[in-house]
Amino acid sequence: MVSVLIKNLAYRVILPAGLLCAAIIRPSLVSLVYGVLALLCLLLPAITAVSGVRGSTRMYLLGALVYSGFAALLQVAYQIYAVSSQSMEQYTKNCNSTSEYWLRQVGFIRAHNDHPGQSARVILPEVIALAVSVVGYVLCVVLKHEPPSIGDAHAGDGHHEETSFGRGRQRSTTDQTRSSSAAIFPVLKRLSDILLVLLAAVVGGIQPSLLNSVYFIAFLVVATWWALYTPLHRHTYNVIKRLLTGYSALHLVAIYLYQINFIQSALSPKSLPARLVGLSAITSSQCETWWRLDFTQATPWNIFVNPALVLFFFVYVTVQFEATKHGVKRLPADREVGDDDGSSVHEELLPRDDDDDVFRTPVASAAVTSDEGLNDTASSSHSVDRAKIVRLLSVSPLDQSMVTNGITDFLAFVLYHCYAAALLTMMIWALLYHSVFGLVFLVVTCVLWIAPNTRKVCFTVSPVLLFYVE
Repeated sequence: MVSVLIKNLAYRVILPAGLLCAAIIRPSLVSLVYGVLALLCLLLPAITAVSGVRGSTRMYLLGALVYSGFAALLQVAYQIYAVSSQSMEQYTKNCNSTSEYWLRQVGFIRAHNDHPGQSARVILPEVIALAVSVVGYVLCVVLKHEPPSIGDAHAGDGHHEETSFGRGRQRSTTDQTRSSSAAIFPVLKRLSDILLVLLAAVVGGIQPSLLNSVYFIAFLVVATWWALYTPLHRHTYNVIKRLLTGYSALHLVAIYLYQINFIQSALSPKSLPARLVGLSAITSSQCETWWRLDFTQATPWNIFVNPALVLFFFVYVTVQFEATKHGVKRLPADREVGDDDGSSVHEELLPRDDDDDVFRTPVASAAVTSDEGLNDTASSSHSVDRAKIVRLLSVSPLDQSMVTNGITDFLAFVLYHCYAAALLTMMIWALLYHSVFGLVFLVVTCVLWIAPNTRKVCFTVSPVLLFYVE
């Protein structure tokens, strides 16, 4: 039997990584399917001990195995045909013929006898794709996985002689560990929501173009939403994540397609439409050196970083969505048996107040007053921040430990003083970039610093400042 961890490692890591490497080594139409299969793997449900391998996962693994095997057979057949039909000199002379040109675009390229190392990229994609597909199918489908663990509830049946002191100490240690985990995981999930939006801004700015502008527009929309103190409901945020996931996958496919030679011939990388859309040639292949894949000369560094960053964004959004689509208030160990997607329980089942099913930034949370009508003073605002953090951590006041108290105090301090970081950023920008735009920042910052209640005024004018920056 194979453990579920090994199955998920082969299914979630080894298989997509191998398919992605097979696609990158030899840009072609056959290899494009490898890349699509790698992206699709991350969108399918994970393998769990309770539900096992789902039907969609079985169909995907079988499809990847059949396609990679069929492509490997065609590649071997073509190499035999190319060697037996014409010599190396004749192939070089006829490399620009219509049939040979389109065979290279599809992915059937003859290996060069004098350059075995560089020619390895011709057949290596099929070898890698077939190997990882076989490993993934055998481990996940053919071999049975270990049955679900009953848990530690019956682990102590044979230890009835244990003293009450030992049981109490073990229970205390377990409760303390669980309390610490319950405090850390919701905070990390909430921070991952914020990091996703910041990462969208980075992807949108790495290569200014129409394709990358979608990420930057998404960042501006969510940031404006937060600045207006408008609750961002979980289901709305999930819709945004789904849209960004689908778009980033299509973006990766567009970048990959443009690396194929006939696409670059139809739309030159130096043309205005290509530069406006954001299609850049990273690789090139010439007829005289058909066995070799070269990188384009004098290419800016951001052109190489952009595809890697978009791929990282796709993986991050996919993993983060699976971890937080039902909320942030349950640990992985709290998943209910029979949950359709293996995620935590629905957030509406959790004890919370009316605004716990919405997502706010730390800045917006610090600016919200309590339902009981507390005045916007330093003490009341700090109490509201601390109360919201305690509700986020889902820890009872009686179960708070040194770790949870430390996290609560630290987050409350950061939330209360986060406005100062915004003002300092505006001042630094104005001092580094001398312009009328920066002068407005400097004047506004000075006025806010001398206000009687800087924090309150800063939160009040933050929507106006955001619109000015946008």
